[in-house]
Amino acid sequence: QEELSRFFKECDERTVRAEDGILYARALAVSVFFRLIYSTGMRTVEARMMKTENVDLKNGVIDIQKSKGNSQHYVALHESIRGIMCKYDEAVRTVFPARKYFFAYTEENPFYREWSPLVFRSLWDKVNSSRNAVPYNLRHNYAVQNINNWTNQGLDFNDRFLYLSKSMGHMKLEST
Repeated sequence: QEELSRFFKECDERTVRAEDGILYARALAVSVFFRLIYSTGMRTVEARMMKTENVDLKNGVIDIQKSKGNSQHYVALHESIRGIMCKYDEAVRTVFPARKYFFAYTEENPFYREWSPLVFRSLWDKVNSSRNAVPYNLRHNYAVQNINNWTNQGLDFNDRFLYLSKSMGHMKLEST
């Protein structure tokens, strides 16, 4: 938790240091992108490639059209991440008013494929000494935290496990 806290603080610091306009929008994308992965368990490619038309911020639902195995699934947003995404969306619309992708590098293009691992690695290494972390660990953390919370609260494990599996886009429970 301490490493994650330092990482997200560094993400936010990057936003504070950015100038207005495109640099600010891109820095803000880093902070929101990694928080989205952490809070929803989405795959990095799902978040990077999600189109604005598939993000319903009013109702807090993301429609993942294509994913691993071309499976469509929905991701429900917690109110805290929905609020962060609304602020991001409002700020980025001033730079890219008709952007195609939610996390836009340009009006027409998402961030490139290597963007998330490169940015993650540079920020993580700046504030943490453990060298094995990758962006996908945020997805794993999401699953583990959910499962640990259920067992500690005595909740019906099997039903919740099925919901978790589907929200993470898994075709089979074994994948979860």
